Amino acid sequence: MSATLPTIYGVKIYLRDFQQPVTANATLGLFNRIATLSQQLNSNSTMLKTFNVAPFEVNEAIQIYKDVNTQETNIITGISPTMNALFLLHTSTNLYPANTTIQAASVFRVCQNDIVNPNEAWKSGVLMQNGIGNFSRKIDLKRMGNISTPGDCTVQFNNTNKFYQEMKNRGIYFNGLVAKIIKFTGKH
Repeated sequence: MSATLPTIYGVKIYLRDFQQPVTANATLGLFNRIATLSQQLNSNSTMLKTFNVAPFEVNEAIQIYKDVNTQETNIITGISPTMNALFLLHTSTNLYPANTTIQAASVFRVCQNDIVNPNEAWKSGVLMQNGIGNFSRKIDLKRMGNISTPGDCTVQFNNTNKFYQEMKNRGIYFNGLVAKIIKFTGKH
């Protein structure tokens, strides 16, 4: 007989640092998302192969970086885990050898309690227990009453003053950043 595990919430906050990632710090829940090419990327290509596609998401910007003279920004339009491939919006403009760095924006991944996730590390204990507030609902009545969509909610961090002071010291500010609320459920 399996028991249902309690629902645990996490928050991913995406920084805008894919061109110059901040220094990762797992103690804070700050993680870089970096991989390397598994084979050469030719110019005029819209697909690159990497050793690991797990750090990346569709519709996000990435930086392909060989050196200060050979680098470019692109957008991921698709991911194939079976091929370990990322599909790009624009054709690549340069030739990149295998082991060239690919980086996406760093993220904070923080949650209420310990979780096991084979693809991503998460920092537990940063969010307060029950620190995710109720979601408001929004509905656009100007356009014939479309289906309601999630609106706003509050997120409460443990030891807020220390956390925000650490972010200020690193030059990280949260205004305008994208955050996703993740719900972890399962059985054991």
